[in-house]
Amino acid sequence: MGHGFAAYCRKGKGRRWVHMEDRHVAAVGLGGDPHMAFFGGFDGHGGKAAAEFAAKQQQTPMTTTKAIEEEAVRRAYLRTDADFSSTSSVGGACCITALLHEGRLVVSNAVLCRAGKANQLTSDHRTS
Repeated sequence: MGHGFAAYCRKGKGRRWVHMEDRHVAAVGLGGDPHMAFFGGFDGHGGKAAAEFAAKQQQTPMTTTKAIEEEAVRRAYLRTDADFSSTSSVGGACCITALLHEGRLVVSNAVLCRAGKANQLTSDHRTS
């Protein structure tokens, strides 16, 4: 049976949006495990560098353990942030991720829509 998913990006209108700064990733069968999948959307702020970096790096720390849990996702975000901060690139990214493993789903920065009603799954965070 095949895997079905789709991703769509559209550059905003206006002078401010000269380049597409968003990135996404959809990976099924991580680490050779057919029951593990990672999906992420990365909205670049101040350039595309952070979004590109996160899209390439974020899934690795999340999938190095078989224990899919909130703590693994938190560590992956912190490691990705520290690794990007050590580069000479500037900018930032707002990220939404979903890690699925054997029926367990761990999401970050997510809202789920059911029957037309938005349900906030995670709490918003601010740099302050």
